[in-house]
Amino acid sequence: MIILTGMIRSQKRLYAVAMIFMLSLSISNVPMSHAQQTEALAQEQKASSLTDKGDPAQTGTEEEELSPTWGKAPFANFIDTRTRKTAPDAIRLEKGLRILTADKFPPFNYIGSDGRPKGYHIDLAKLICDDLNIACTIKVVELDAIPDLLAQGEADIAVAGLLQHPTLRDTIGFSLSYLQRPARFLIRKNSFLTISPSALAEKPVAVVGRTAHEAYLKTYFKDVKAIAVADLLDAQTLLEEEKVVAIFADAMHLLQMLSESEGKFAFRAGPYLDQHFFGQGMAIAYQRQQQELRGLLDYALIGLAKKGQLAELYARYFPLDIYGQH
Repeated sequence: MIILTGMIRSQKRLYAVAMIFMLSLSISNVPMSHAQQTEALAQEQKASSLTDKGDPAQTGTEEEELSPTWGKAPFANFIDTRTRKTAPDAIRLEKGLRILTADKFPPFNYIGSDGRPKGYHIDLAKLICDDLNIACTIKVVELDAIPDLLAQGEADIAVAGLLQHPTLRDTIGFSLSYLQRPARFLIRKNSFLTISPSALAEKPVAVVGRTAHEAYLKTYFKDVKAIAVADLLDAQTLLEEEKVVAIFADAMHLLQMLSESEGKFAFRAGPYLDQHFFGQGMAIAYQRQQQELRGLLDYALIGLAKKGQLAELYARYFPLDIYGQH
């Protein structure tokens, strides 16, 4: 058990901020754009999207403790910082937060060499607890166990990238989305491939079979020769052997492959964002019986977005922009 003592702030009362990490190693609204069917349309939608979301570098400059990297972060802010916030109830803050997370999903969740939980979600949880001046405990569990643990009241929230699946909504609520999961094309770096339905006609593209990405590809790139594979390792082999011209998959999964490729691969074209196919994005799950948690979480996320801390967090873990045009 590791105890981290946070900063004590003076308001109407003093809150002692403690982050207590307990490891249980039992493990293993921005509207989405429509399908981008041509390069020109992709460029147009990206420009429109960035205009709607605003420039994150224009917010939070008064925060002296922010690192100089956050303002340069190529970050698409998916939280409308103009949203009106209602401060959480002080009694609810006194209860603290019991937080669940998982591992084996770097850079979001993983166990470091020192045996402690690390990653984007761990740092996000710390930011939320510090921003709210609330005592928190974080427990690492199996990802598949999180819905039941929340439903049974064993925890208050989960910061683990849990999917907002319709079957969970009776027992689990979700905060505002803090990141979207775009799809992207990954190509060999020396390739001059153009990405558009016409340019990819009859060309082989690897995609994991029976997934939303395969369905999207067949819907909006109808003439592509979709090569269904069992997993991304198979897709990577086909791309390395030049048996396919590209891989189409979740950008966050492809990013890991790209970073380990020693410069052999590259993203091409822009991100493909579509709620119908790829869901509503990454959000914090909470026990639905505690309805006040939604307001508390949204309050914290909006505040972090305004101060630029979500952009800073993104820049720290995503040196290559998964939302940018490449």
